[in-house]
Amino acid sequence: MLPDLQYSAIRYESFAQDILAPLAFPVHASLSLTWSRPKGLDRPSFASASKLKYAPCAIGTRWGPVWSTAWFRVRGKVPASMRGFPVGLRFSSGTEGTLWVNGEPVHGFDPYRDFALLIPRAKGGETIDCFVEAACNLPLGISTFWWDHPEQHARWKEENPGRVEVCELVAYDHDAWAIGQDFDSARRLMLALDASDPRAKEIDAGLRALHASIPAAAPRTALRTARKSLDQILLGSRRDADSTCNAVGHAHIDTAWLWPLVETR
Repeated sequence: MLPDLQYSAIRYESFAQDILAPLAFPVHASLSLTWSRPKGLDRPSFASASKLKYAPCAIGTRWGPVWSTAWFRVRGKVPASMRGFPVGLRFSSGTEGTLWVNGEPVHGFDPYRDFALLIPRAKGGETIDCFVEAACNLPLGISTFWWDHPEQHARWKEENPGRVEVCELVAYDHDAWAIGQDFDSARRLMLALDASDPRAKEIDAGLRALHASIPAAAPRTALRTARKSLDQILLGSRRDADSTCNAVGHAHIDTAWLWPLVETR
């Protein structure tokens, strides 16, 4: 039998994924998606790729083989319903990718990062026309790890491991996104603590009360009070238990051998 805190964590994880996470993108709009496949393992420049012939591409399309490249073109217009919102592109080819806007690389995609901001504040009616250069590999070459889903392990042993998973225009609500992130951060902190730690029990009680206060059918109505509750949960009642968080960047230069030499260079 799982300890009580682990049962709580499972319930909170589902709530964060199914109820809170979708609030970050309150408006969705479809986009035109076409693609072009360079021959073999060719890696054309943007100037060359933008002149290739593009054909319609559907969500769910599988592609490969590993180390190959595909270019996607994304086009559409910002609907009036997104007026006043920050607007971005959600895109995933199931692999790594680079977003090109006006001929410049501006953002990276991978299986864990599928959102790129395009317009800080939309007026409605803006034209969207951008490209994604997708590489059929993962953040660490084509390696999968023990924590990856079994489906991902199986897919990356197949001939066409890439998969077009999403391509849509979305309005972005940063405050809602932050609440979802903080809720899940509190959940993870609770799990990292010993089950007997009073702080773990305090977080569990706070998240349980917050969970109960947010109606699943209309969660957006409770976001303002949720923000205040989350701040208190993360701050805690013991000021002598404050933590310091240091963000330290790093580069896995020791993993260069996981890519073909042409990629590493």
